[in-house]
Amino acid sequence: MLFRYINPACQQLLGTSSPEELLGTSIGHRVADACRDEFMAWLTRSHSSRNTTLTFTPVFLRMDGSEIACTVSAALIEHKKKASMIMYLRETIHNIKS
Repeated sequence: MLFRYINPACQQLLGTSSPEELLGTSIGHRVADACRDEFMAWLTRSHSSRNTTLTFTPVFLRMDGSEIACTVSAALIEHKKKASMIMYLRETIHNIKS
């Protein structure tokens, strides 16, 4: 699964200077090694599931290599007559410092 659109919030979360840095690249490559296999299995299950919204909490890699735990919510959609998925990333609360 590839990044097809990056909004400004995701761009900031993952530390990109422009969306083009991630567009067309594998989402799995931005997931930390320790949870990449589990995340990719979740993506596969999610793509074939009949549930409308699914969540998972992997650790993503920012562009500088630092890690950030995110909650991913995914919804199955149809795009250009193909089964697709829209994903929303949110920083998990334990990353946020007061």
